[in-house]
Amino acid sequence: MTIDSDLHQHELFSRGDDQAVMSRMLLLDGGTIAFALDDELLILRGTGLAALAAGPWPCEDAGIRGNPVIPA
Repeated sequence: MTIDSDLHQHELFSRGDDQAVMSRMLLLDGGTIAFALDDELLILRGTGLAALAAGPWPCEDAGIRGNPVIPA
């Protein structure tokens, strides 16, 4: 689930399994996301997410301004 700059939700992926164990997410070039769900590696392409802010703490501004967002 992602949130755009107008605070609208976008579901990127759903497996319908509330008991799955998810790893940390890795945001790659071009908005690609990689993460593990139980024993599977999932790679989501074309998410529309922008890159993280530059710097040692990419979310330092907190909220949407410092996080990758889908343009409204």
